[in-house]
Amino acid sequence: MEKLSVRYGGGGNSQIQIGALAGSTSIINVDLYDSAGHGFYAGIGADYISLLNCKAISSASNGFYQFNGNCSFVNCVARDCGGDGFHTCSNLVNCVVDGGEITGSGFYLCDQLTSCSASDCTNGINNCHEMASCESLRNTNNGFLDCSYIAASYAVSNGVNWNNCTHTAACND
Repeated sequence: MEKLSVRYGGGGNSQIQIGALAGSTSIINVDLYDSAGHGFYAGIGADYISLLNCKAISSASNGFYQFNGNCSFVNCVARDCGGDGFHTCSNLVNCVVDGGEITGSGFYLCDQLTSCSASDCTNGINNCHEMASCESLRNTNNGFLDCSYIAASYAVSNGVNWNNCTHTAACND
């Protein structure tokens, strides 16, 4: 799926829902605006889904939801989501969440983040593991919360920059 823009959709779970039969699918340059549910949603059994340069803007729920395991994200953006920007996602590179002060967590229950950034959320990066060169800026409550295996990451101007994080190396505020 490539070069698609969708507005005001998602009467069910999401605007774009990927099912189990869509394994090894690439989603490139797809922008979703004003979803009634999640922006992008991976159904149970969806595997090997790659998202490149995709945006979820103003989703009523999470921007990207349940793309874990063998899925991957590169240069994806979640902005002003009613839930979390990225929820239960894995293998994220250069992804950004701009919470607009309404998003719950920028990244929640995500694994393997590289060069990702969360700003203006309630919590920036929450219960995520295995990350490098990530940043959390201007989040209301926590920058990094309940995270582990963090390298060379940065937190500034959060309620609490580092809260209950373990196995950190070369991190600073």
